[in-house]
Amino acid sequence: MRKIITLLSDFGSNDSYVAQMKGVVLGICPDVNIVDVTHSIEPYDIMRAAVALAQAYAYFPPGTVHLAVVDPGVGTGRRGIVAVSRDYVFVGPDNGIFSLVYKELKDFTVYNITNEKLFFKRPGATFHGRDVFAPVSARICAGAAPSEAGAQIDDYARLDIPDAKIHLDAGSRAPNKGHIEGIVLYLDRFGNAATNIEESLLPKTIAIENLRIACKGRRGVFKSCYAEGACGELCALTGSFRRIELFVNRGNAGDALGIKTGDKVEIFF
Repeated sequence: MRKIITLLSDFGSNDSYVAQMKGVVLGICPDVNIVDVTHSIEPYDIMRAAVALAQAYAYFPPGTVHLAVVDPGVGTGRRGIVAVSRDYVFVGPDNGIFSLVYKELKDFTVYNITNEKLFFKRPGATFHGRDVFAPVSARICAGAAPSEAGAQIDDYARLDIPDAKIHLDAGSRAPNKGHIEGIVLYLDRFGNAATNIEESLLPKTIAIENLRIACKGRRGVFKSCYAEGACGELCALTGSFRRIELFVNRGNAGDALGIKTGDKVEIFF
């Protein structure tokens, strides 16, 4: 089986941080394939990292080790962890970066990284991505059991990511009249606003063209693809990750409407 480690961070491309991590990995496991998920996460944005990882991890072969480092708490008492599911291993700080992965996989085991024999030399207080998480990931790829990292824990950190909720209108003559309430999880580089509203929550008995989306005091309509929206029109669709997105065709919904992470989104039916 191919050995694969993915890297996700907020390190950007101007500095040598990512290269240092790759160098440590290759020094321990020279036959590993290293794949960059992204290093363009906004500094310290753990939520955006959690979403990006959740979008990407399942497209890799079983056995892949996913190394994610967005770590504003480095050097403090925050723990490092190895989370193990049936098909994947996740390595990084215990700050909620794996929250959406936990939610999707459900069946997993988490270990607290305390075994210094797995580290790279003597770790400093500022770069655990290189000194702790990279070598631990590489040693697991090279054959070490994830349980060698340390003791199993159950009190791992999770971000407070609310679930979207359905509200039916009480007393309405239409039994399927109401709205779904969610939030914006992130905005991509096109300004499309992805929400926490999953496609499965949309009412099955109502045609998509009869749904209406609302955010920041503006209402919009549902479309099947981006190109169907009129220029400047607020629209919504089901994105490639089966969640509802807000968009403006050939425009930036975030800039046009001032949408930001955490804003309330409603779908009326």
